[in-house]
Amino acid sequence: MQLLFIAYHFPPQGGAGVQRALKFVKYLPEFGIKPTILTTDHIPKSRWTPPDKTLTEEVPPQIKVIRTAWPVTRKCLDRCVADPLIQNQLSSLGPFDSLLVSASPFSDISLAQYLSNKLRIPWFADLRDPWALDEFQVRLTRWHRAFLKRKMGKSLSGASRIIMNTPEASCVAREAFPNFEKDKIFHVTNGFDGLEFKQNQNKKQSNVFKIVHSGSLQTHLGLQQKKRKLEYAILGRTIKGMRSLSRSHFYLLAAIKHMCEKRPNLRQEIKLVLAGLLHQTDFEIIRQFDLSDVVETPGYLTHGESINLISGADLLFLPMHTLGNGQRATIVPGKTYEYMATGRPILAAVPDGDAKDFLKQCGTAFISDPDDVESITRILLKRYSSWKNNTPNPPANWKFIRQFERRNLAGKLADILKGCDNRSHAAP
Repeated sequence: MQLLFIAYHFPPQGGAGVQRALKFVKYLPEFGIKPTILTTDHIPKSRWTPPDKTLTEEVPPQIKVIRTAWPVTRKCLDRCVADPLIQNQLSSLGPFDSLLVSASPFSDISLAQYLSNKLRIPWFADLRDPWALDEFQVRLTRWHRAFLKRKMGKSLSGASRIIMNTPEASCVAREAFPNFEKDKIFHVTNGFDGLEFKQNQNKKQSNVFKIVHSGSLQTHLGLQQKKRKLEYAILGRTIKGMRSLSRSHFYLLAAIKHMCEKRPNLRQEIKLVLAGLLHQTDFEIIRQFDLSDVVETPGYLTHGESINLISGADLLFLPMHTLGNGQRATIVPGKTYEYMATGRPILAAVPDGDAKDFLKQCGTAFISDPDDVESITRILLKRYSSWKNNTPNPPANWKFIRQFERRNLAGKLADILKGCDNRSHAAP
C-alpha cells in the first residue's frame, strides 16, 4: 500500500511532535504500508521544535522524503502542487493509494483535502492534539472556541477516518460531532520505541536522590492566567476549572522547599533536573523558591540523551493541568509512555483522564492531584526514604506497558488505513 504522509513536523526537527510521525514511518513498512513523506524544507525556530539531527538516522533509507516550501494559503497550495519538481517526484513515486496528514498545524488539513482531490485518493487525519476539543488550550473568548469547533467539524467531514491520540479524545470527538459516521473516529495513542529501552536499566545507588522532568513547562502561561483570572473568566478564555500553572515545576518546588525547611540536610541529597528549553519565568521561579543549588538545567537534550536521563532517574516528575470536578483530560503528555517504559518510579501530578488511568495500571506511579503540595510532599518523602534505605522500587506491569510500543501502534494504524475501501472514494 502506497501512502502519502504529510508531516510538517519531521526530522531534522526535534521535540515531542516529531516522534509520532517518525515512528509511524519507521514501522509501517513492516505492516505492508510504504509511506512517502511530504514535509517542509524549513526548520522552524521555536522552543517547541528545536533541531535534533540524530532523529534523521531513524528514517529508513528506502523511505522517500519530499521537502518543499510549505503552503499556507490557497495560492500557495496551487503553486506547491504545480511545482514541476514536486509534480515529478509525486508522479514518479505514485500512484498513491491513500493520504495521511499529521496535525498540527491544523491548517495542513486543507493541504490534505487539496491533494486528496488532485490525486483522487482518500485521506486520513491523524490528530496529535484534540484541536478545538483540547481543554488545555487558551482561546481569545468562548465564542472563538465555539467557532473553532465548527471549523474542526467542517474541515474533518471529508476525511475517511479521523485518528485521535487518546481514548478520551476519541469519545469527546464522537460526542462533539454526532453527524459523523460511527466508524469514522478511532484512537491510536502515543508510545515508546522498545528498541530505545532494550536494555533493562538497573540504576546503581548514588549519593544524590535525582528527580527528573524532561520537556517543556507552562509556568509563564500559568502565572499569566492566575494574574488575569477575572479576564479569563469573563471572556471564557479557558474552560471552567482549568488551571495551567500545575503543568510546571511550581508546586514541585513548593514541596521541595517545604522538605528542605524541615530537614536542611536534604539540600545536599536532592537534585531536581529540568531538561528542556526553559522560559525565563521558569528560572525566575527557581530563584524565588531559593532552590538554585538544588535544581540542574542542562537545556535541550537530543532524544537519545533524554532517554538516558529518564532511565537513570530515582523519580520521574509528570505534571499536568488542573481540571474541575467531573472533568477528564483528553490529552496524555507524550513523555508519559517513555516514563512508563523506564520502569522507574513516577510522581504523577495529574487530573482524572487517560493519563491517570494508564499510570494506575503501569505499577510504578505515585499519583497526586496536580496542585496538591501536601500530597506531592508526602510522595517525595516516601520515595526519598525508599531510596535512602535502598528499598526495591515497585514492579512495573510490563504486560500493560508493552501495548504502547511504537511497533504495536503502527500495526494498529495500518489496520485503520487498510480498512478503508478506496473504491468508495468519490472522485472530484
